[in-house]
Amino acid sequence: MDAETRYAKADDGARIAYQVFGEGSVHLLYMPYFLFNLDLFWDFAPIAAWLEGLGQFARVVIHDPRGTGLSDRDVEPGSLERRVADVVAVLDDAGIDRVAVFGSRSAGAVGALMGATRSERISSLTWWHACASEEWAPDYPWGAPPEQLEADIEASEERWGSRQDGSTHAANQGPMGLVDSDFQRWMGKMYRNSVTPARAAALLRTWRAIDVRGLLPTMALPTLVLARESTRGESAAVAGMIPGSELVVLPGEDHMPWFGDTASVLGAVRTFLGVEPGRLPRRFLATVLFTDIVASTQRAAAAGDERWRGL
Repeated sequence: MDAETRYAKADDGARIAYQVFGEGSVHLLYMPYFLFNLDLFWDFAPIAAWLEGLGQFARVVIHDPRGTGLSDRDVEPGSLERRVADVVAVLDDAGIDRVAVFGSRSAGAVGALMGATRSERISSLTWWHACASEEWAPDYPWGAPPEQLEADIEASEERWGSRQDGSTHAANQGPMGLVDSDFQRWMGKMYRNSVTPARAAALLRTWRAIDVRGLLPTMALPTLVLARESTRGESAAVAGMIPGSELVVLPGEDHMPWFGDTASVLGAVRTFLGVEPGRLPRRFLATVLFTDIVASTQRAAAAGDERWRGL
């Protein structure tokens, strides 16, 4: 697909790189978990096929968050609120009023906050392998203890972008841990072209602090929590925090949507959004009743605004 890289200017002057592609009838903002580079995103065949699958039924928007990839790197990554503001800047630059959001892991928290603070710009949230907090808590046992998270960050900074680092991350994300050397090399290259080691550690610490558990019960946004069996427990818990959300658990263990049975993932998203490839979104039959009152102008002037509205 033809995905030209453009730059949106945030309210503080930072430039955010983004792409828009696809021929679908709805706008979909796709936010993958972790770090990528838009230009290299298309170089790995499974990811390219996944993006093309989304583009069959949606006009897809992807971007590099500030401080990463092709976006301005000499700026701090910023808070969750900053991420929402940058997304709005991208939508404004692209001339898009409202989007459905697909967010993976903690990236789904951006969509959750967007729904709470900028509801006029988001129509729905699909949350893949939902994660409301990275840290362990008595009521959230899926997180990790702070000391373990910090140790993991320090270790990642030391080996960032190396072959060992690429192999480790590829094994965590690939098809049930079975990945080839091409994916491992690509993963290392992707990380090196996304951020420096120090910036990676800073980003990981920022993401570690994300905790939207208190926000979720206030959401009034159509939400699909989508997962595979390997993350059923955490996804079900997050879905239970969101009023009226829908939980769909698919077979399989792959953590990334572009591995394994991608067709079922794409099908679940299409069903939730109410679209099929090449078709319009949800359609319905409606009747509009239009009435008028004889001499309405004179009556309105005589009655006054309040009485006229009542009439």
